[in-house]
Amino acid sequence: MFRILASTLICSLLSFPTFSQVTLPVEAQAPVEPVLIVPPSKPLTTGMNRALSKYLGNLHFSPLSTWVPLKYGASFGSVLDEKWVAEAEVTQGSFATGLFGVDFGRVTDRRYGIQARFYPHQGSFNFIMGLFQNEISFELGSAMFNRIPGVPSTSVFKVRGIGPQLGLSNRWQWSSGFTFGVDWFQIYYPLFDKQAEDDLLKAVTNQSDKDDLNGVVKFFRDKPEFDLLKLTFGWAF
Repeated sequence: MFRILASTLICSLLSFPTFSQVTLPVEAQAPVEPVLIVPPSKPLTTGMNRALSKYLGNLHFSPLSTWVPLKYGASFGSVLDEKWVAEAEVTQGSFATGLFGVDFGRVTDRRYGIQARFYPHQGSFNFIMGLFQNEISFELGSAMFNRIPGVPSTSVFKVRGIGPQLGLSNRWQWSSGFTFGVDWFQIYYPLFDKQAEDDLLKAVTNQSDKDDLNGVVKFFRDKPEFDLLKLTFGWAF
């Protein structure tokens, strides 16, 4: 009997689960979400601001310009990308004085241009290249005009020319859209379609006056023009 009880007890102990076999409940842990670290934002550069724009309009002023100083004008352009901007521009200026000792009442210089600005480093520095047409009008002074026989239909004659233009510039643009620039140097060289409206010149009979006017026409028809330190400011949008 004792052996039977002992065997039963041993079998019961062997069938009881051990500590290693007992599964203890584990507390559920909430998933850990990744932390996104945002670096501090940097201000946009001139090139980035330019690339975010589509169009721009500018006013400009040329304090140092041949042959008529203190020119002013406006331009409108299209931003192609960070490196290229295409523009159409008009500039003019006039002054009332004699020129080369010739009796002129007023001289007016008007210039139209289509140009591209290339920004090689996507910053503010750029090259200017394009085509222009200029028109210089000369109004005769009263003394010379009165020496012309008859009554001329006009007291103005004009010299025109078409040619390439080249220049160096810096133009900055802020995130607000405001732009400011300095065209350090530009040259305009008339090479094509150089002509003069000479109806008035044909009416001049005084040989001295005729020689003076022909010299003026030849000079302005063939010589290049320069702009220095042209200031531009406007808005891009």
